[in-house]
Amino acid sequence: MQRFSKSFSALAFGILLLSFGPALAGALRFEPQASPSSDEIISGFEKTRQCAADKKRLAVAFLVDESRSIRTADSGDRRVGAISRAVDRLNYSLLAVSGDNQPKVDVLVAVFGTKFEVLGKQWFSLADGRTELDEKIKELANRDSSDITDYRTGLEGIEREFAQYVRANGATCSVLVWLTDGK
Repeated sequence: MQRFSKSFSALAFGILLLSFGPALAGALRFEPQASPSSDEIISGFEKTRQCAADKKRLAVAFLVDESRSIRTADSGDRRVGAISRAVDRLNYSLLAVSGDNQPKVDVLVAVFGTKFEVLGKQWFSLADGRTELDEKIKELANRDSSDITDYRTGLEGIEREFAQYVRANGATCSVLVWLTDGK
C-alpha cells in the first residue's frame, strides 16, 4: 500500500487523482493503484480546465480522513499545506482563462471517519471566499481523533454534497480529491 506521504508530494505538484479498484460484494474495499505519472496529472488538469471552461462552473471537494492513524501517517500535518497549495495551483491555472470565459470555482472541505462533516458547512467561492476557505483548511491539523475510517460514510456524504450543489447550480464540472492513509 502506498504511504500517505507520497500522496502529499504528488498533491503538492497538482491535484492528485487517485484511482481505486472495484467495490467488492456490497462492501466498499479499495485497492490503491500505481501513482499517476506527471503526464497523467497534467492531462487531468487540462481536462478539468476544459470542462470548467465549457460549463463555466467547477466544484472541487477535498475529502480528508480524520482517523487517529493520521497522527502517525501525517504527524507533520503536511495535508494542510498540500491542500492549500493545490487550491493555489487550481486558482492560478484558472486565472489563465480570462474575461467572461473564467469559470466560477467553489471549493468544499470535508472530513470523514466515524461520521462525515463539511467544515464551515458550505462551499467556498475561490473568487471571494478564500480567507474563510484557508481557515477551514488549517482546521484539518486538529482533525485526527476518529476511532475508525468509514469510507462508505465519507463517499456517501460527498456524493450528497455534490448532488445538492448540482441541484442548486446546474451543470457543473466536479473534482474530488480524496486523502486517506488507508487505515
